[in-house]
Amino acid sequence: MDYYLLSIDKDYTDMPKPTNWFGKIDVESIYRGEYSNLEKAYALEIKENADIYTADIITEPVFAVSKMVKTCIEAYEPNIGFTRIYFVQRKEERVFEYFIPHLTLEDCLVSKKQKVGYGNTAQTPKIDLNRVEEDKFIFRAREGTENHIVVKTEFLESVLRRGARGIHVVSVETES
Repeated sequence: MDYYLLSIDKDYTDMPKPTNWFGKIDVESIYRGEYSNLEKAYALEIKENADIYTADIITEPVFAVSKMVKTCIEAYEPNIGFTRIYFVQRKEERVFEYFIPHLTLEDCLVSKKQKVGYGNTAQTPKIDLNRVEEDKFIFRAREGTENHIVVKTEFLESVLRRGARGIHVVSVETES
């Protein structure tokens, strides 16, 4: 089974950027996989920008997905809960709706040092499959303080077939 780290494509710079989220959303609880402290919905103001690009995932201030990706998650992980997050642009009178998925936290990410040039090394992400529930198609993976979104190939293909925008993926090695 192939796994990928899911993140936002760095080429998309005109994403909704919240200005008033600090102290409203308990980000640390989300990173720990604890969602009971979250409200049912949040409304956050975003920086004024007429050219906002709405990608299908965002990572600031937390990982959240569009309605299309939410539908895919529900198809593969029907027991996952969601918290709504609205990004409000007052001047333009626009609202962008996203969903924070309540992903399980799997302590399965291990790093492998790899030579990338003369005297330089880089960390290559690797997943220990012995520490992952078999039927998980999307989850939050942790190694120390590092926190990543991991998806299986079937889920990723489903999202991409629907025309997902603004998504970057990196293949992850596995060990069992």
